[in-house]
Amino acid sequence: MPAIFRNVPGAVLFFLVICVEAVTGCLIILFPLLPFMVLHPVYYRKAVDHLMMLALGLPLALLEYMFDVQVITSGDLLYPKERMLVIMNHRTMLDWLFFFQVLMHHTTVKTEKVILKRGPSIVPGFGWAMQMGNYIFLARKWEKDKPWLEECFKYYKNLSYGGQFLLFPEGTDFCEASKKRSNQYADKNGLPHYEYVLHPRTTGFAFILKYLRDADLIDSVFNITVGYPDRIPHKFDPFSGNFPYKVEFNMQRYSLDELPSETKELEQWCVDQWAEKENHLKQFYVEKKSLAEVIGEAKKSRNVKEEEGEEVNGQSHLKNGKLEQNGNSITPAKDATYRQTVARSHLKNLVSILFFWGFFTVFTILALYFSVIVRYQCLIALAVFVLAHKMGGTDLYQLFAYNWLRRTKLSPMMNLSS
Repeated sequence: MPAIFRNVPGAVLFFLVICVEAVTGCLIILFPLLPFMVLHPVYYRKAVDHLMMLALGLPLALLEYMFDVQVITSGDLLYPKERMLVIMNHRTMLDWLFFFQVLMHHTTVKTEKVILKRGPSIVPGFGWAMQMGNYIFLARKWEKDKPWLEECFKYYKNLSYGGQFLLFPEGTDFCEASKKRSNQYADKNGLPHYEYVLHPRTTGFAFILKYLRDADLIDSVFNITVGYPDRIPHKFDPFSGNFPYKVEFNMQRYSLDELPSETKELEQWCVDQWAEKENHLKQFYVEKKSLAEVIGEAKKSRNVKEEEGEEVNGQSHLKNGKLEQNGNSITPAKDATYRQTVARSHLKNLVSILFFWGFFTVFTILALYFSVIVRYQCLIALAVFVLAHKMGGTDLYQLFAYNWLRRTKLSPMMNLSS
């Protein structure tokens, strides 16, 4: 069945569905929530996050069932409601979308916030939704990005927000042009050339991690390596329906007390992690091994104590027939039970997503055909989103609104834990 859609008509259908969904969802559902940015910021944040989960669920379900894209995970388990900073190599423009498939299966995309460059925010529908979802857009100029990051993290801190933050320390996806720039940076700083990753931007990474840790916004850091075992998708491949069949993710969890405390040490830690990624991915692509094999072998060779069942760097390993993960004893039976629970939750979410968008599609068609009010609402919403983007974006205005309410103390509830 999925082979039917792996062509240009299938790709056109996929992008047509998600583009219409994104634009109409913003105009009809998200737009009426804008006043709650001021009237009740907490309900606004909860409502938008929930709707973002439903919006993201549709393309993720289509990738899985239309194009048979399978995500394979190894390493440490992701648990629902764990507050984390996720760092990942950026091999293609779609890495984040495939990683969201992992989140849909294991945790949730509802509270996932991506830290990314400003470009995607201009895309009609998708960009408007990401702005309202308060994804953190960067100008890639540190003098502008640093105060903006501080404001965004203060907003989440004041909300007592329990979420996850996704960061690509490389700053952009891997391509010939970015590889050339990375090599030029390496030559200037006496670093080796890389073939499978880009040299990370350590200043932003160290600042983000220190701020999130000091603000008590995260409990752990997940270092994730992504690889494409069958083929690496190129920029325009998705437009011909040529998605990869398999995407591998290896996840390594670090508790906060395992990480350095000083900025320079954090920067070096990031550099070391990326040097390891380069070696792991070289074996992955050249020797055709899975990431689980490559990284598992590297951990064994690095420290023989793991084979004896002693905890090293908070990573998972076997001890007396049990899986010891980050200090928690998990038997294979308990692990199987957890995965069954996750599978049931994923199926429940999938059914609710498909039901919601089926109902919404019928409602939208009927409302646009019969209701003049809905048609006017769409026109007004379109004008508001375009104007708001030209004046900084709705992500900027929700921070302004929240800060103003805190100063004037007008809001009845100002954090999610109240």
